[in-house]
Amino acid sequence: MKKMTEHRPYADAEKAPRRLMEHARAFEPIQDGRIYIEKLNGPLLYGDKATPAEYMAGLKFAIERGWLEPVHESGTFTRMTQAGKDLFAWKMPQLLSGKIQELGHSGHLESPPAGGGLYIRDRG
Repeated sequence: MKKMTEHRPYADAEKAPRRLMEHARAFEPIQDGRIYIEKLNGPLLYGDKATPAEYMAGLKFAIERGWLEPVHESGTFTRMTQAGKDLFAWKMPQLLSGKIQELGHSGHLESPPAGGGLYIRDRG
C-alpha cells in the first residue's frame, strides 16, 4: 500500500531561509533598514504555504548564517545584513553581462577602481 504524503518544499533546510530572504529583499526597509517581521512570515506562511515550524527553522537558519540580524526584543522587526544582501549581489552582473552580449556589445562588466558600480570596458 502506498502512503500519500504532501510534498513540503520548505522542509528542506536551505529552501525556507532562501525564500525568506527573497521576501526580505522584496520589502522596502523602513527606518534604519527595519524589515517588519509580518512582511516575512505572512508571505511565507500564507503565500508559499510553509508551516510555522518551517518558517521558524528558516528564520533561525538565516540568523545563524548572518543573513538577518536577530529579531529585535520587541519581536516586531529584523534587518538584513550585508551578508544577506550579498546573497543576491552576484546575479546582477551576470544578468547584465548576458544582456550586453545579446545586444551585440563586445565589452565586459567590471568594477571601477574606486568601487561603487559597474561599467563596460571594450575588449581590445
